[in-house]
Amino acid sequence: MKSTIILLGLLTSAFGYTSEIKDLQNTFEKSLFLEPVVNKCSKKFKGEYRSTYSGWINKNVMQIVEGLEQLKKSSGGELTEGLIMAQYAEKITKLNEELSKLSDEELKARCDAAMETMSS
Repeated sequence: MKSTIILLGLLTSAFGYTSEIKDLQNTFEKSLFLEPVVNKCSKKFKGEYRSTYSGWINKNVMQIVEGLEQLKKSSGGELTEGLIMAQYAEKITKLNEELSKLSDEELKARCDAAMETMSS
């Protein structure tokens, strides 16, 4: 019984650690994918997008850097920052293309969603 409880505790701890790593990686990815949206929103609608994004980056800088480090580690140390960014470059390009095709109303909805993401 005691060993079962210890094993359960270890599994719970490992799951929590894995979840934390995934959260860090998600924050890193979020920082990459929010930037094009913020840039487009700032150009089109002005507003507080840029300052909100800057504040969000400043608030989450440690998690973003740690997320990048976790991505490097998960690759066995084979990926550099440049290679990781190259992996995301195509997705970011597609996002920029998608944003340029949106109507003003659709873009505004994306901008509002980005603001909500940065506020939470």
